[in-house]
Amino acid sequence: MLAALPGMASIIGLMALVLYVTAVMATKLFGAIAPEFFGTFGASLFTLFQVMTVEGWPDIARAVMTQSPYAWVFFVSYLLVATFMVLNLFIAVVVNAMQAQVAQDLKGE
Repeated sequence: MLAALPGMASIIGLMALVLYVTAVMATKLFGAIAPEFFGTFGASLFTLFQVMTVEGWPDIARAVMTQSPYAWVFFVSYLLVATFMVLNLFIAVVVNAMQAQVAQDLKGE
């Protein structure tokens, strides 16, 4: 598992970049519509982290969609990108590190 840490650091950096960019976008797009969720940059970061964990995101999306009907495009695309990164890339890095460890153990025998 320790061999997977460098790869995970790269993924965390990529996730931070995506979270930052989408938080700026969400603050500009939805700050006036739903200030409790997107009024400030910090609120947007927290809300998008909550959406990324798929906790209560339909309630947030519906609150925004009452004023901006096409907001679902933002939320669905963000969810797809964030879920792909979290689920697939983390699993890929761990599996790759474990595979390399098994290969190294087989060479050592």
